[in-house]
Amino acid sequence: MVARCGCLRASPLRLAVPAALRMRGRRVLHSNRRGNGSNGEGESNNYQRSSSQMENLRILSLGRNNIKNLNGLEAVRETLEELWISYNFIEKLRGIHVMKKLKVLYMSNNLVKDWAEFVRLAELPLLEDLVFVGNPLQQKFSDQNSWIEEATKRVPKVRKLDGVLVIKEKEEGAN
Repeated sequence: MVARCGCLRASPLRLAVPAALRMRGRRVLHSNRRGNGSNGEGESNNYQRSSSQMENLRILSLGRNNIKNLNGLEAVRETLEELWISYNFIEKLRGIHVMKKLKVLYMSNNLVKDWAEFVRLAELPLLEDLVFVGNPLQQKFSDQNSWIEEATKRVPKVRKLDGVLVIKEKEEGAN
């Protein structure tokens, strides 16, 4: 049971994330376009959390929030496994390197346009699923039919890129 006192309050263990947004036992924090948390029932909650209250967060959904940068991820760097930030205005990936447990990054339809920013994703040791479609960089190389090859050269640990399973051929001379 969650008590109401001006704003939604939560015990640190449950994060007061509505059941509709919790997936398979993982903690999900979803934000709607107004930047408020949404409980899926028309009510909006003020998700002002301290670092200790976000320590169990595994999935963070911030799509369509007019986000321009990735500052402020430090509070969830130890636990966050999935970051959903599609349809924003992110051009630079500065700050992504702190996400050492990140496995899934959905950041389609942002504004990343050069390889110098894209290679920052190689600093994520566990990243295996990346959705990058709709960024200017992806669109440029997709037109040349070389996107998957070029992207996986730069971020070699990715196993799934834009929904496509990446199968890497053995290098010549390797046994």
